[in-house]
Amino acid sequence: MICKICGNNMADDAKFCTGCGAKIEEEQTAPVIEENAASDEVSEPVSEEYTAPSEETVTYEETPTEEYSPVQEEFTPYEETEPEESAPVSLEKTVSEDVSALIEAEKSAVSTAEEEIPEPENITPVVENTATESDNQAEEMKASEIFAQEERMSVESTPKKLSAGRAAGASFVALFAVIFLIVFNLVFTARIGLSGDILGKSASSLKAEQILDGELDGDETVAEYIYDKLDEKLISKSGAEVKDMRSFLIEADVVGFFSETLEGYASYLINGKGDDPSISSEDIAEFIEDNNTLFYYEMGCAMSDKDYEKLEKSLADEGVDEALSIDEWGKEIGFSLSNAHFIFSFITIGVLFAIVLVFYIWTAIILDRHTKNIMGFFRTITLIGGLVLFIPTVLFLVAVPFAALNSGNAIVYMASKLLLPFAAVGACTGLFEIIVAVIFGKIRKLIKKRERKMNGGC
Repeated sequence: MICKICGNNMADDAKFCTGCGAKIEEEQTAPVIEENAASDEVSEPVSEEYTAPSEETVTYEETPTEEYSPVQEEFTPYEETEPEESAPVSLEKTVSEDVSALIEAEKSAVSTAEEEIPEPENITPVVENTATESDNQAEEMKASEIFAQEERMSVESTPKKLSAGRAAGASFVALFAVIFLIVFNLVFTARIGLSGDILGKSASSLKAEQILDGELDGDETVAEYIYDKLDEKLISKSGAEVKDMRSFLIEADVVGFFSETLEGYASYLINGKGDDPSISSEDIAEFIEDNNTLFYYEMGCAMSDKDYEKLEKSLADEGVDEALSIDEWGKEIGFSLSNAHFIFSFITIGVLFAIVLVFYIWTAIILDRHTKNIMGFFRTITLIGGLVLFIPTVLFLVAVPFAALNSGNAIVYMASKLLLPFAAVGACTGLFEIIVAVIFGKIRKLIKKRERKMNGGC
């Protein structure tokens, strides 16, 4: 007999199925339907593979009066006995195996998919590498942009060829720069080399013999000039000669009198110290009067008051007062020399230097980033200013002392001594500016060489 529920082959007199344990009754039609329905829902493919025996036709009838109950009576376990013949393949077992196979296949697919999915640890480095690559790309783009910007700035900052208008304007300003630089050099040199103290020391180094024996205009010496200004009656009465007048002036320290007077002039005009130091014919007469005893010893006679008055008048007629008056000098040049010390003050020197710097800067602004041309103009301005001061002062230092020794002229001799500090300061100042001009020229050559390299050696 075959179980109507699971299809298990069992003995004809069996009361319970040895496969599913169901009670063998004809009334169990509803459970069979539900069981088969459940089996059909579990696995459609398996139910299609199963073929029910063709001998029997199972009919399912519904029994509305009775509800299905798996166990209606007390269930007594059935002791399973092995069938005499080999039972056919169980539908439930087949379904269970198929369901298990499907589940295992699904698990295997899931595990395979999980294996294929990379672990989070493996994904993280990829993200980091991607971010690093992105950062590198961003840095490369930023560097290329900076390089392009620098290249644009380099092209923009490279000045074009200097125009004729700018060159003309710079030349005009440079001309004023040269003028003010020369004025600055002269004022600065005079302030240092012609101050009262310097000239006083220079005058004190003069030798009275060389001054008195030196010629003035023509062949007349200084001693002869002073001797001729004395009263002829006095000279004839005493029998004094020129050599006696020369000895008197040397012993009376005429050089000291001259150096003191010259220091007063320089201090008043250059340093602005003291009152007007101008001397007159009266001062010269007083100098002789103050040395009256020495005059009597050297000349062999004494001068009376009338003799001093005659000497004073004689010197005034010669124009000594006008020649030694600072006010008269100012009238001739149209400028009051009482204010000359303002010209040589350090404030004025600073202002002049500032003006020169302004002209330098103005020249650079006009040339507008043409560095090579700027250095060229600076070199030219400084070189001209330095040479204008250096060449005359060097010539003075070399030529004037040599001329004084050979000419025998009193004025040349005194100038060689008195103007020596002025010439020395001027030569040093001019040499310094020439050196600065050479430096400007070297810078210009370096800039020119660099521009040639940037242009490919053209």
